[in-house]
Amino acid sequence: MEGWVKRRASHRTWVYHNRYLVLNVSAQMLLYYNRQKSLTPRRSLALHANCKVSDPFQRDSGSEALWCFRVTFQKGALDEDSSAIVDVEDKSNAKLPNLELAVPDYDTCLAWCTAIRDCIQTMRTERNRGSHGANRVTSDFNDMQGSDVVREADYGDVPVAFRHIIDKRSIESPLDSSDVVVDRIDSGITIYREKNLETDTGPEWNIVRAFNLNIYGSTAAFAITLALLLTAAWSPFVKLVVMVFGFGLSCALVMRNVQRMKGLKPVFLAGQHIRGSPREVNQVLLATDHTRLLWDGCNTTTTVLETKDEHVDYVHIQQRCVFAWPFWYKPRDMVCQRYWAREADGSYVIIMQSTTHKAAPPSSQFIRAEVLFWSYLICPLKPEYLLEDSRMVMTSYVVETIRLDPRGVVAHMHPFHHFSYPFVAPLLTNLTSLASYMRSKDFVDAVTRSRRAAIPLHHLTKRTVRRAHSKHLPTSRATEKVTDQDGETTDITSLLDEDTTLSKEQESGLDSDAAGHDSDSLSVSSSSEELYVVEDGIVKNIPRLPCTTAPERFREPDATKYSIRGPTYLEDRIKVRAEPAIFRLVAADIYSFEDPDECRHIAARSRICAEANAATGDDKESRFTFVAVIIPPSSKNLAVVMHYQPLYPTWREDHPRFNDLFQKFLDGDDDYRNQRFKLIPDLVHGPLMLRAALRTRPAIPGTKRVDIGYYQGTNYLEIDIDVSGQNKAKYLTSLAMPIAKSLITDLAFLIESQHVAELPEQIMGVVRFDHVDTNKFVRISKGTQELPPAEALGVSSSL
Repeated sequence: MEGWVKRRASHRTWVYHNRYLVLNVSAQMLLYYNRQKSLTPRRSLALHANCKVSDPFQRDSGSEALWCFRVTFQKGALDEDSSAIVDVEDKSNAKLPNLELAVPDYDTCLAWCTAIRDCIQTMRTERNRGSHGANRVTSDFNDMQGSDVVREADYGDVPVAFRHIIDKRSIESPLDSSDVVVDRIDSGITIYREKNLETDTGPEWNIVRAFNLNIYGSTAAFAITLALLLTAAWSPFVKLVVMVFGFGLSCALVMRNVQRMKGLKPVFLAGQHIRGSPREVNQVLLATDHTRLLWDGCNTTTTVLETKDEHVDYVHIQQRCVFAWPFWYKPRDMVCQRYWAREADGSYVIIMQSTTHKAAPPSSQFIRAEVLFWSYLICPLKPEYLLEDSRMVMTSYVVETIRLDPRGVVAHMHPFHHFSYPFVAPLLTNLTSLASYMRSKDFVDAVTRSRRAAIPLHHLTKRTVRRAHSKHLPTSRATEKVTDQDGETTDITSLLDEDTTLSKEQESGLDSDAAGHDSDSLSVSSSSEELYVVEDGIVKNIPRLPCTTAPERFREPDATKYSIRGPTYLEDRIKVRAEPAIFRLVAADIYSFEDPDECRHIAARSRICAEANAATGDDKESRFTFVAVIIPPSSKNLAVVMHYQPLYPTWREDHPRFNDLFQKFLDGDDDYRNQRFKLIPDLVHGPLMLRAALRTRPAIPGTKRVDIGYYQGTNYLEIDIDVSGQNKAKYLTSLAMPIAKSLITDLAFLIESQHVAELPEQIMGVVRFDHVDTNKFVRISKGTQELPPAEALGVSSSL
């Protein structure tokens, strides 16, 4: 089968290229050409039994509606010797792509899907005919579970200290060992303990009784000695002898238990069923960013000190204070070498052991504990269970094993067998909170509050964008370079697929994760000046125009943290990660008006908007100003004013879909605008009661009886949001106003897309209210014609 199709250039763009596709059934290959009569294919893709073909789905490319299908090239365990992709022009390219193809009509799309599926099914039949039954089960299991469980071993460079563990690790779960017994049930999780051959051979009471006799004897000696000293009429010398003998005997009995406990370092284990594939659980356990605080209730901080390679790093872990009657124990910290590996059966192993590192010397605030052994074994489902129900949700079973010496004298006085248990128990019961956290991702607006569960180990913390287009923003990518920490520079275009081009929507910034790894950073640079930087989720280096607030109080978070309506949202209700915002926050002010009627239409008196109206040429487009005004309930007639500008003149041409919707919004009446204007709040930091009331859920205030005012000028748009009248909005704002200095709140502005041609959505602007003091404002007298007043202007700086 052959014919013209459209190939999507990249999963990060919406650009399609015309290609002539040929399905060679005899050679089991997909080939596509630039021209129908070309002799050499642009790329040859080898089909194999583990390939998958999606059902036809519709997508809007901007100019026309297309019927698409996707071919996934997943390399299976039985096809390790086969090449999944052969690139004719660049044979060094060994990645396994997801090929998305599109045709104008449904019948042609269905015909292609059927033809490719028949070819793949033929390959599966031939393979199974000559394979052992057990191999067929494993192959089918891989087909069903997708790419979440990788059936290939990946050990990396195993550290010397862990080689004997990896070499001798049993393929069975540690819980199946005959040397493991149930110790106790704590917080709903079963705690196991490894048997001690010396102490677990006889009746337990005979062993514990000796420990108790020492405690009883020590207490009795101390009480009798104290009573004699207080009541007996002896000479001072006799009292001194009695005190030394009695208190010495008490201490000696206690130290007998201490010496006995020092020799006992039991191994504790716990297991928990967790929602998610082994790969996902492994990423969550390795992550050290803010998402760890959502499930790790034992440790205050987990910091990566040094990354040796992809599999090995050094971490510093600080625990919370631990209480076990009758003591509060001083918090412990640990410096560990951490290593992870993937087994051939799809399971993952994480191993940690104490070491030393110059970046984390011992501190007087902590007692340095010794991790003798600490591991996580993340096991996938057995193939036969998944085969019973192919619709089963991917789950894992995590077994945690710890052998810990907490150090310190007081810790050894804890009851027999379990002197380290107060420090180990929180680490084991963390599995329960981890399971709850992973389950919460299945629900809308769960405790994760739209934050992702795990951050990849190699992601960006800093994103710098520089362009070469006059003084605003360049459009050429030819000179863009990537500079790593070692100073080596690489052309970005050489890192991209030869058939991949970036869309204009993405030329406003590079994709980055919301949070980053401590050791990685990336910058994009050219010969022009720097435009903006995204670092730790905050957009920086935006030119700040004269205003009256401190730049650290009104900041701009990265808009890519939000999930918005995707291209197929009207069909599958799937949201996608947002692109960078169109407009940048350039000024923010807090005004208190003497006349409450003057809180509206501030742009008519704004210096920034006046300059925008007077601009000409390209400068006029780059100065277009979006003004957002929030009027909270206050007797001081407060108005929080934010000014946004695109900063480059081609923002309309670069975002044609958004420009069409934005123009409709400008031309529409207030009823149309009220149905479209949307806000997405996010309370980043604040009290639990307010977080429960203000969820990260999009809201259209115009449909909630919130008074919205829309004002247009020659080169500006102002939207006034008056929350002082509507009951629920007024209630929530009244809760936040008195404690605004302790809150961190993000707010995104966008126009809701309600038709296929308008998708995906695009965020206009974002603002972060970072511990804003609403008592610090500029008082505006009645009749003031220019805002902000000249006497209140601050010094120009950068957000």
